[in-house]
Amino acid sequence: MSKTSMVYRGFTIEATTFELAESGRYTSSLMISAPGSVQTRIVDLPVTHHLFTSPADAMSMTVAEGRMLVDFFAMDRATGATTDR
Repeated sequence: MSKTSMVYRGFTIEATTFELAESGRYTSSLMISAPGSVQTRIVDLPVTHHLFTSPADAMSMTVAEGRMLVDFFAMDRATGATTDR
């Protein structure tokens, strides 16, 4: 199991990878917390739609998906422009 945590555009992204039953296949989980709060989770889900052959590949994809979701959350819906909150 490997884990990473980062702040991206004010949101905290936490990604964890898991090996499935010593099979050499990996999956991950993703948690995103609102700016200024590690207790207000916006996303808390397993990422089971992909299996990977390395934990690095699983981590890379999970972090990329987390950033994509944060970009969506940070979008100003009134103008369609992104904001850095």
